[in-house]
Amino acid sequence: MTGSVYNSFYTPKDGNEYNTRFNGNFQLNLLGGKEFKVGKRKTNIIGLNGKVVLSGGNRFTPIDVESSKAQGEDIRFQDRRFEERAGTYYRFDIGISYKINRKKTTHSIMLDIQNVTNHQNIYSQFYNEDTNALDNFYQTGLFPVFNYRIEF
Repeated sequence: MTGSVYNSFYTPKDGNEYNTRFNGNFQLNLLGGKEFKVGKRKTNIIGLNGKVVLSGGNRFTPIDVESSKAQGEDIRFQDRRFEERAGTYYRFDIGISYKINRKKTTHSIMLDIQNVTNHQNIYSQFYNEDTNALDNFYQTGLFPVFNYRIEF
């Protein structure tokens, strides 16, 4: 388990202090796994693992909706840079692996499923000129990763 509490600011030429894009204010990681020896000679290994990530969401500059409607494009408040923050970022990953150990080679078959709950984490917002409303950009949802590796 790891965790951090932090602030991230910058000061441009105007002399005002602003949040950076990545000022989520906190980060928490919890991970664990277990391996089991299997097979007649107990040389092969089945592995199970999981990871939970919890952090403050990305910052973004708020959109001036009225100006965006008038100009038909995304207009942001430049005096409020990175003032708003997306909701808390949450992700749960799981993985399973099978390792076959031989005299001169090792074969590994792995399946990792990132964001197994398919939680829709907000990345940012944009002005949608078709609906005249704000919409969200989302980060990657459920993402399976299959891997096969030979080591010799």
